[in-house]
Amino acid sequence: MSGWLGTPPGQGSDAIDGFIRLYRSDGTLLQETYRNFLRGYEPRWSDDEAYFPGDGPVWKLPETKGH
Repeated sequence: MSGWLGTPPGQGSDAIDGFIRLYRSDGTLLQETYRNFLRGYEPRWSDDEAYFPGDGPVWKLPETKGH
């Protein structure tokens, strides 16, 4: 018998807690925060920030060279 138990989508298995992280294109970690129920967060972007509607973080983006 397997140690895994399958569940249909929308059940408690979707309620995964963890980190939301923001990285530079070179892989450098810029910001992170731990949140409950990650599935509830959808990132949005503007010219100078990354944000998550609701109670998610709002992160100012670093200036890029040449701008």
